[in-house]
Amino acid sequence: MRDAIGMVRLDAQGLRRVLTNLLENAARHSRDAPVGVTSARDGSDILIVIADRGPGIPLESQGELTTKYISVGEHRGTAGLGLWIVQQILEAIGDRLDFAARNGGGLIATVRVPTM
Repeated sequence: MRDAIGMVRLDAQGLRRVLTNLLENAARHSRDAPVGVTSARDGSDILIVIADRGPGIPLESQGELTTKYISVGEHRGTAGLGLWIVQQILEAIGDRLDFAARNGGGLIATVRVPTM
């Protein structure tokens, strides 16, 4: 039997918007490849991991992913607000977002949600 997660302090509407934006972004960049979504407990936090199979982002550009009005990568034509909105929501509710390259190509977005 797995350990119970326990109480989670979260802004349900904010987290819904975060996950929607991250999933739409991952689906857009993955094209026809599946998007992986997992969750796990890490100490007192819950990790929600969204992994796409898009072209990935060079390490030196990963810091720009949440910059307002910036579109990074080969898919242009977006307003460059989706990941900025995600970052703003997570900062406001005390959660965190991290990016990493995915082995075999793509990007991994990890949302860290503290539990009570």
